[in-house]
Amino acid sequence: MALTAQNILDRSSMIIQDLTNVRWPASELLNWLNDARRELAVLRPDIYSTMATQPLTAGAKQTLPTKGLRLMDVPRNTNGAAITVTQRGFLDQQNPTWHTSITPSTTIKHFMLDERNPSVYWVYPPAASGASVEIIYQSAPEDYTASSELSSYEELYGGAFVDYVCYRAFSKDSEYAGNAQRALAHYQQYTNALGLGRKSDLTYSANLANVGGVPSKQIAVGG
Repeated sequence: MALTAQNILDRSSMIIQDLTNVRWPASELLNWLNDARRELAVLRPDIYSTMATQPLTAGAKQTLPTKGLRLMDVPRNTNGAAITVTQRGFLDQQNPTWHTSITPSTTIKHFMLDERNPSVYWVYPPAASGASVEIIYQSAPEDYTASSELSSYEELYGGAFVDYVCYRAFSKDSEYAGNAQRALAHYQQYTNALGLGRKSDLTYSANLANVGGVPSKQIAVGG
């Protein structure tokens, strides 16, 4: 049975000893749960990653789909040809007019991104009409209602979400003796869970030498 937002709120209410939500209304706890998910999206963007097929706009400059926050990868064209990442500065130096002087194509060879504007990327050669690629990007988590089911990956952080909600609850009553320390302890548990989760993902990845499709050494291709 899937874990719901209400399950997180109930467990949090047990810890803060407010099962009837007198001191901390359920709507308030739910807001804090959604805050926890947004903070998780900042610290672990991979948890909210999405793979999608994106028809390209004619030209070099492309924009992520609505609610897309950050481009992570462009693995291949939808026709199957692989795409690799490169630096826009290299192309700009070699051919400053490449955005308009290179013949557009439906098969993309490279993509480029700029972390200062993470929802925009560029493709080379510029896209012709009909070009389409597969992209991996981070999408913004939409707010849950009490009945919302956590995603399968979010369920792994159910305990961390409880800690975050308790952290916000005790922070609200930090004027009472010991509550400030309890709030800090819960927040530390939350951040520790996120850090350990990331470390575990990397430790047990079968792709350690090839994260993001970038090989750690040259390999022979073909016969």
